[in-house]
Amino acid sequence: MTYLDEAIKAYEVKDAEIVIPKHYNNKLGYDVIDVANDYKLNFNRGSAVKYIIRAGKKTNEIEDLEKAIDFIQREIKFLKTK
Repeated sequence: MTYLDEAIKAYEVKDAEIVIPKHYNNKLGYDVIDVANDYKLNFNRGSAVKYIIRAGKKTNEIEDLEKAIDFIQREIKFLKTK
């Protein structure tokens, strides 16, 4: 079961429609979170990948790419302090 399937199942509500934002639905049956989990990415790396993959699917593509850079910089800083 994918993350998307689990999320949908968790929100089962009678007589209500679940709306998945367009930038989450790649129509392939899995989500970027499934990829991050498969590759065992930590929060910073998974978030960077998420923002890169979804960039351009919302209103501000540059903002999404800047968020990806921020998460990469946070991961670099973390690694340097280890």
